[in-house]
Amino acid sequence: MKRTRSAPRSKRTPQRTAAMTRRRTGNRRSNVSSKKKKSVPARKRRPAVRSRKPRRLLFSTKRWVGLKPSSLSNGNAYQEFGPAETVPYLEAKGIGTPVSGSFQAGTELSPPAFTAVIKHARIWGPSGAVITPDGTVLCDVSWEYRWRFLARQRHSILRTWKPYPLKKIEGTVGHLAHISSSNYFHWLFDVLPRIDLIRKSGQSVDLYLFRSMERTGYRDEILNAMGIPAEQRIYATPRFHVEADTLVMPSLVSRYRWKVYAQPVTYSKRATEFVRRELMAALGPVQSAEKPKRLYISRANAGHRRLLNEPMITEMLASQDFTVIHPENMTVKEQIHTFASAEAVVAPHGAGLANLAFCSPGTKVIEMFSPAYTPGYYWMLSSHFDLDYRYLIGETIGKVHPWRGGMDIIVDPGRLSLLLKLAGIGD
Repeated sequence: MKRTRSAPRSKRTPQRTAAMTRRRTGNRRSNVSSKKKKSVPARKRRPAVRSRKPRRLLFSTKRWVGLKPSSLSNGNAYQEFGPAETVPYLEAKGIGTPVSGSFQAGTELSPPAFTAVIKHARIWGPSGAVITPDGTVLCDVSWEYRWRFLARQRHSILRTWKPYPLKKIEGTVGHLAHISSSNYFHWLFDVLPRIDLIRKSGQSVDLYLFRSMERTGYRDEILNAMGIPAEQRIYATPRFHVEADTLVMPSLVSRYRWKVYAQPVTYSKRATEFVRRELMAALGPVQSAEKPKRLYISRANAGHRRLLNEPMITEMLASQDFTVIHPENMTVKEQIHTFASAEAVVAPHGAGLANLAFCSPGTKVIEMFSPAYTPGYYWMLSSHFDLDYRYLIGETIGKVHPWRGGMDIIVDPGRLSLLLKLAGIGD
């Protein structure tokens, strides 16, 4: 039988030759060829450096500027104001054993305030996290109250980052956003003092950035009085992501620590004095004989931290000539006038007590707390302005609130009556 001779190797079919080539080279040649021809859609291309996810955290703006001395020649700047401030605090007066870790006499250090100027920085998210051109999050001006943040470990931006569309803003932006600025106290003492730092820096600001929030009445009243009109304001929203030609960043004016919850260590006395001086000048005069002298601040309209036996307490206080007020229903000017005329203030812990900054020295103050939440904000204000401060610990009652600071309380009228007598304002 005649054999059929196979074709020479050079004359084999192209398909078979290609298959053998793929086996010998591990498909490398075909991969290279396909990569050259394949085009990457624009939406999948790697974003520019300035719009990418942050690369690192740094808890010192001063250090970032110091690590990049060449950046100073590019228009960046860092300026400190005044020496460190030693703030004395007197021991608060109460009934029985003082609260452990709270209201103790001592001194606290407030570091020098500063203003930094950074070219082409980004601001991201509703609280205005600051990202430098090299992808560093400046945590000391991107505040959070989480324990990991206060322990200088992490910032939530690394977990919640989303590449929102980047918009560019021409001109100079003054950064005044703060995570808690929807609260009246934090608006007064964590936002407004930073306007003073921008003024001291000598920088001319085109737009001021604030955190967006629902309650705008007191904010608008204050900013109008301070000469910042609506057309100069922009607001950080949930999908906020902008790059400013020039960003002016004033430092925060408070220090916190984590001890079960975020607790204030100190607020700068210079900062609180600025708020008092600025608002009393802008919204004064403050003295009026028609205002009540003894005030009880009600939280009946609040959604949390209410005094559940308030009718019993207000009846007892009425016998001592106290008047019930609801600061949320008053203008800022009315609040300033009312507290400037007060000789005694009683209240559950709440933002209405921020108006203690407008009281006269020697005003009697009694603040009522839940045993689970005793932050010293208003004890600090009282120390700054020489007020006669006392505290009373109540009892929690009712369903558990998801936030320990939101628990409703009841207060023993007999203990409150005793504290009034000790303060010299009760029978």
